[in-house]
Amino acid sequence: MDVSEIDAASNRGIDEIRALRESVKFAPTSMKYKVFIIDEAHMLTKEGANAFLKTLEEPPAHAIFVLATTNPEALPPTILSRCQRYAFRRIPVSTMISRMRLICSAEAIDIEDGALSVIAYRADGGLRDALTMLEQVAAYHSGPEPITPQTVNDAFGSTGRTFAATIVSSILAEEAVTALLTLESANDSGIDMVGLLRNIIAEYRNLIVAKISPELLKRDLSTEDILRTHELLGHATQSKIIRALRFFNDAIAASRWSANPRVEIETVILKLLTIKDDPTLEALTVRMAELEARLASR
Repeated sequence: MDVSEIDAASNRGIDEIRALRESVKFAPTSMKYKVFIIDEAHMLTKEGANAFLKTLEEPPAHAIFVLATTNPEALPPTILSRCQRYAFRRIPVSTMISRMRLICSAEAIDIEDGALSVIAYRADGGLRDALTMLEQVAAYHSGPEPITPQTVNDAFGSTGRTFAATIVSSILAEEAVTALLTLESANDSGIDMVGLLRNIIAEYRNLIVAKISPELLKRDLSTEDILRTHELLGHATQSKIIRALRFFNDAIAASRWSANPRVEIETVILKLLTIKDDPTLEALTVRMAELEARLASR
């Protein structure tokens, strides 16, 4: 009763703010404070913001206002100057997994750690989204066996992360057949090819970050995926990773005009795995870097 949320995108005029000002006058019923959450606060009209300014300047002692927005610069300076600003950031994957594990233990939900990782990646830094998906997959699941990553994919559809990881590891191991067969399986499973491209780029991005500092991966990856990324580093030189990143980024641009984005991925895979036959200076530079790395490891 003492927490109210107002969608400023659809309640943005002066009449809605006047109604808010009237409700602010009443004391809380059970809590110490009354909390008013104004979502998408930057959508308030100029008149609505001016009408709200007086209440924001001299609020009752029992009132707390939370102005949530993705575009704080659009708020009037008179509003911004009267607020304390808190920047919300994406929650690390490991933190979300730990929180979901705690909830699963309390609610007696039998779920594998791999399934929690899949949910955390899907949530993309939003714990509320992760908990919503956890609740949905727990309701979707039936049977005595634990919830697996496949259960999550069955409930929400596959994102292609597993296919992308297999394709990248196959490219680094120079297994062209495995990479192309995995791409074919992804296509047969209905995976969006442009989305798969983004996942492949993310895998290579993790590799280049791990080359610089493994600590930087803790926010974006689970413990298991960090270990897997370190294992792949043994097959990847920096020049090879950067070359792959450029090729796959070019493939995303080309896929916007291509009738078959799958062909763009196949072309990049073959380019990366036929580097010995590539006469360009860039390919020669990559081969030299690999040779130097092998000599240094002896």
